[in-house]
Order: sequence, then C-alpha cells, then structure tokens
Amino acid sequence: MNNSGYTNSYTEHTYSLPDNYITKSSASIQIEQRRRRQAVRRHTSLAALICIAVVIASLSAVIVEAADSNSSAATSDTRYYTSITIEKDDTLWSIARLYAPEGVDTGRYVNDIRRVNNLHNDNITAGCSLIIYYYASE
Repeated sequence: MNNSGYTNSYTEHTYSLPDNYITKSSASIQIEQRRRRQAVRRHTSLAALICIAVVIASLSAVIVEAADSNSSAATSDTRYYTSITIEKDDTLWSIARLYAPEGVDTGRYVNDIRRVNNLHNDNITAGCSLIIYYYASE
C-alpha cells in the first residue's frame, strides 16, 4: 500500500481570550484543590465533633436519669434539704447511716453530702452545720 498520494493538512485555529481572562498555572490549580480538600476535612471534622458532643450529652442524660431512677424514693416524693449540727464523734458515714433515704447506698449518700457541702474529704468538725437531703411526700 502506497501512501505517497496521501497528504495531511492541518488547519490551525487561533482563539483569542478576553483581556480580563486570567490563566492559572498547574501549581496554582493544585494549591486551590488542596485548600478545598482541607476545607472539606475541617468541615467534616467539625461535624463529627458536634455529633460526638450530642451523643455524649444524650448518654449523660440517660445515665443521670437511670441513676436517679435507681433510688427507692417514689417519683411522687420530693427531695428536701435540711441543716443538721455535727455532734462530737460524728462522721460522714455515721450521718449517712442515720439519714440516708431507704434504698440509697450509704457511699452514694456520703458523696452527695460532700458535693452539697463542698467538702473535699471526710473531715467534719463538731458544732458546725451540714446540709443533708431526705425524701418526703408533698
């Protein structure tokens, strides 16, 4: 087969760009693409953190509700607070055994007394006041 009679002619086309057209180099395109990927990662990370925070808050609410429902106080009973005077030889544990509502663990009651009275340890002083709680029907 002889291709000697075949001629290939290419037609050149010239395109003109508007004066305000900005051409981008491949490096600037790569930088722009990298910035977009980073922005997407930041938004995805933020969304994930928000979801995790919502899940933790929901679980915390469920745990607190479960802990409150474990106490034997009926739902119609109301928690009241009162002040007692600490006597000589009183300890948080002896007070908890005396005043803890039925079904409330003594250790939990001691921790509640510490929290309500802003105590950092078991040290209490005779003659001082201590806030405790109890349940009663309205």
